[in-house]
Amino acid sequence: MKKKEKKIAIKVIVSILIFAIAIFLSYEFGLFKKRCKDDKCFSEAVIKCKMAKYHKLRDFNYYTYEIKGKRGGKCVIKITLDKMAEGTSIKEKMLFEGKSMVCRVPPENLNATTIENIENFLEYCTGPLKESIYKVIIEKLYGLILHNIGDVVVEMRDLLKTK
Repeated sequence: MKKKEKKIAIKVIVSILIFAIAIFLSYEFGLFKKRCKDDKCFSEAVIKCKMAKYHKLRDFNYYTYEIKGKRGGKCVIKITLDKMAEGTSIKEKMLFEGKSMVCRVPPENLNATTIENIENFLEYCTGPLKESIYKVIIEKLYGLILHNIGDVVVEMRDLLKTK
């Protein structure tokens, strides 16, 4: 082989190696995410905190779950409510639709996780979706208090009369 042909062969081999390493590193550092098609695949990815993306229909609402990987010793999971169920009020759609939250979950809490109980991580989450969830919870509690305040006042009045 001539000297020129050897140089070309070496350049081709080096180029192929660089390309293969770039593909491997891109996968490892998150440019390529595993696309899960079922709960089992995503649950396995959560337990290992391996980057993955999963679209799920739950209670007639469309969610996107995305594992971003480990950062600061915690598993980062982004949950987005993409589209709410047909028939949902406009007020609720405006409150929830398109909003997301990012959860930073300690690894020791990942072992017993399934897609069905991932909302138990709410204490580790931040973002507009969490704020909307809390807003609804507070409004419901406020409604219960107002609904029952009459009974409480009557009981307090009766207690005060007997003393």
